[in-house]
Amino acid sequence: MPTYCFHCASADHPDGEPRDFEVAIHHVPTKVIQQYKCRCGGLAKRDLAKEIPTIGQVGLTPIRPSDSKHSIGNELQCAFGKFKVNPDGSQDTNHAPFRDTGELARYMDGGNDIGEPVIKDNGQPLRRPDGSIVRRGAKLFKYGPNATPSRDGIGRRFTVPDAWTDVRGVKDASGVVKTMQNLPVYRNPERRAK
Repeated sequence: MPTYCFHCASADHPDGEPRDFEVAIHHVPTKVIQQYKCRCGGLAKRDLAKEIPTIGQVGLTPIRPSDSKHSIGNELQCAFGKFKVNPDGSQDTNHAPFRDTGELARYMDGGNDIGEPVIKDNGQPLRRPDGSIVRRGAKLFKYGPNATPSRDGIGRRFTVPDAWTDVRGVKDASGVVKTMQNLPVYRNPERRAK
């Protein structure tokens, strides 16, 4: 089932409705579709830039909320929750936040409601019919399993001789033997002033 993205550039388009929309069209593969009728009555042109993330998918894996321990649904619980949230705020315990990995990829590539709001010509934010603010999508990324921060801010460990050190001395972090006579002596400046 091919999914097409369209953008309506009609001057008669209402302010509160989004101009971008997706349509699943069943057709003969030889026919090329470049435009589609919008809800406002104008012709919407095909937006190939928004289709690129969906075309690049080799296969779509469905995401279920009751999957096993090492599944995609289990990985997404921390960031997006286990269940889908309905528009009225209640949880839908039959569905995960995303249907499949293609929908998740679109969300991560910028098809989300995160980011700065869309501003109209009068300086007010653009709102949907339900009152929510239309926002420009932010591109998100996921850290890999080995993407821990580097430990460059940690200095060398100094070796402190314990009570059982003999006269020959101890090795420091670089392997140099320091005798008890060569170890630096700390003198407190406050004690000397008194």
